[in-house]
Amino acid sequence: MSRRAQARLRVGVLALVVAVLLGACGQAGDDAGGSSQPQGAALRVRLGTQEFPEGRILGELWRQALAVNGYTVDLRKGVGPAEDLDGLLQEGEIDGYVAYTGTVLSIVAKEEVSGLDPDETYAKAKAFYDTRSMVMSAKTPYENKDAIATTVDYAGSHGLKSIADLSKLSSFTLGARPEFEKLYLGLKGLQDVYGLDNATFKAVPLGEQYQALDDGQAEAVNAFTTDPQLVDGDYQVLSDPKLLFGSQNAVLVVGQDDLKRVGGDTFMVDGHKQPYIRNSRHEASRAAKLLTSACGFPVHVEGVIVTVNADDIVVKTAPAGVHVVPRMQIARWLGRHGPIYSDAVLEEIFDVARRSTTWQP
Repeated sequence: MSRRAQARLRVGVLALVVAVLLGACGQAGDDAGGSSQPQGAALRVRLGTQEFPEGRILGELWRQALAVNGYTVDLRKGVGPAEDLDGLLQEGEIDGYVAYTGTVLSIVAKEEVSGLDPDETYAKAKAFYDTRSMVMSAKTPYENKDAIATTVDYAGSHGLKSIADLSKLSSFTLGARPEFEKLYLGLKGLQDVYGLDNATFKAVPLGEQYQALDDGQAEAVNAFTTDPQLVDGDYQVLSDPKLLFGSQNAVLVVGQDDLKRVGGDTFMVDGHKQPYIRNSRHEASRAAKLLTSACGFPVHVEGVIVTVNADDIVVKTAPAGVHVVPRMQIARWLGRHGPIYSDAVLEEIFDVARRSTTWQP
């Protein structure tokens, strides 16, 4: 038997034993009132970020990471603080947002974060979201949190290595954004946890704290651990051994429904989930059992979904046991696999597959 004849025979068997999507994918969308422009497995995700520059950068990094994995991302930068983003996620206005574990716990969940290490903070934040049908991504190693910094010279001359060492000074001026004075994750916590009653608070606009150190207006300031000024080596971040400021690892928060929607076994048409993957896998399994029974030897069958008139097909993760192939590429796809059975075996399978009694268990 020639290769061309064998290929035709394989196509004939394929048509009989695998799940094939013959109409335009928009048929399912039409039933749901969707448009006639199907998106196949293409996935669109709406992400929100906080207002500060670092939040926007993290959002862009997540966008790029998702994009290379087949997602179309609508990135909404500078939406607002964590509580606003959380509200929008609950209302369905966004599908997810970039967050920090400690912020989730303290601002959104209203729980204590001081004294918790990164794993403990992540676990408690995850447990909180479990009660709200939301999930977090795996904890990233990237972290940004409040800290206390001094100049390297001041720390060296006064023997300062940790925040606790500041209590040894007779007095010092602490420069920070105005609201820091009333926050527990601020001056109040520094006094309670580290006994820094010797601190005089000086309100300094955010972004000007390092200038305050240089000008001698403050001996210590509130910093953030990813501040670019810390790179030059002129300033020293004091360690926080009692974890007053907790942990702040970056994560992505999404709704549980959205997580299911973008799974590897989901086939999207016009934004609606369709059961094509599940059905194809089921029909392939059924066909394999029936053909094996009728032929008297094992017949392996895999599901194939052939899309017709689908403008945009993106498969993020290939579903196990099912192939998604555009109609115009099916011949090439079959050709890449080459012969699977001998001519004699293939003819026997084809003959069995043609009998209506084969498909009546």
